[in-house]
Amino acid sequence: MTGRQLENRIALITGAGAGIGKAVVRRFAEHGALVTFTDISEEVGARAVDELPKAGLSATFVQADARAEDETRRLVETLVSTHGRLDIAVNNVGGLDKDDPPGATITDTSYEAWKSTIDFSLSATFLAMKYELLQMVKQGGGVIVNTSSTAGLRVTKTATPAYNVAKIGVLHLTRTAAVQYARNNIRVNAVAPGFTLTEAVKSYWSEDEREIHCKGSPRSRFLEPGQLADAFLFLCSDQSSGVSGVVLPVDDGLAVA
Repeated sequence: MTGRQLENRIALITGAGAGIGKAVVRRFAEHGALVTFTDISEEVGARAVDELPKAGLSATFVQADARAEDETRRLVETLVSTHGRLDIAVNNVGGLDKDDPPGATITDTSYEAWKSTIDFSLSATFLAMKYELLQMVKQGGGVIVNTSSTAGLRVTKTATPAYNVAKIGVLHLTRTAAVQYARNNIRVNAVAPGFTLTEAVKSYWSEDEREIHCKGSPRSRFLEPGQLADAFLFLCSDQSSGVSGVVLPVDDGLAVA
């Protein structure tokens, strides 16, 4: 795609202080969007926003816990009071509880860890969508793209039972919203990343472990966050104006391997 695909669009990106979300913030800003992004960590988010001027870009950072309904509601209300509308939302919050390590089995998993991962990786998306959709219905349209995972398309041994289930849930939540809000001129899609070299992956797996996991990918490599950002850009732009209710795997073919 060429040109500035999102010129003057008002965009909200959650869970975007690092990794894929951070790359989406940069890509959207490059294409002219007025971006507000969130992260649960004030430090991580502030560092991300401080990096943007070096590339001639800007965005607004708001610290928020996506699992808290009041914070999510206020976030959307404040953004709309500032800009008057919400054109695009990317819901990127997700991850594993600290007691739900990659590779855990069902019998390894405590109920507390299960609930925490589900809350973080599915319920947070539901809460964001609820208030984004309320605004988009009011204004007559919009675009939402959720972050799922290859774990939502196939059982992924390198994830956990809770994460696999949460990411399947994100897909069905996406499809449900696409059907329910089609007549409101709202498109809802999802991106399913495969192995992507994010800060979280580097913290989960050593370099040797990443090398082993690479062998499970058809191209024996990790994707870069920027490659995922291109997929989000496509689904949020007018280039995909007829696309809704789909999941776009960006995984080098891992989901069908």
